[in-house]
Amino acid sequence: MPGVEAPVMEFWKSGRSSDYTLKRLKTVTMIGLIGAPHEMEFIQFLLRNSPVLEEMYILPTDTKEKEVDVLVELLQFQRVSPVAEIFFIKK
Repeated sequence: MPGVEAPVMEFWKSGRSSDYTLKRLKTVTMIGLIGAPHEMEFIQFLLRNSPVLEEMYILPTDTKEKEVDVLVELLQFQRVSPVAEIFFIKK
């Protein structure tokens, strides 16, 4: 969906996303992740701006060949919360 993805990516590239802090966010669940650039940027945003985040649950779609790549990339993201854990749940 290039029409949807383009404006979202512009938001991340603009630098405006660094103006937000999610001071109360403790748990995130993302369902149907395919590893698209805008999804990965959103996850990075959450991890960078959620100082009390405890758990992030990722439930990918059935794209088996991409799951390992997505998981490896997720594990490399920096987290502002010292206790944040990412749970990658396979169907």
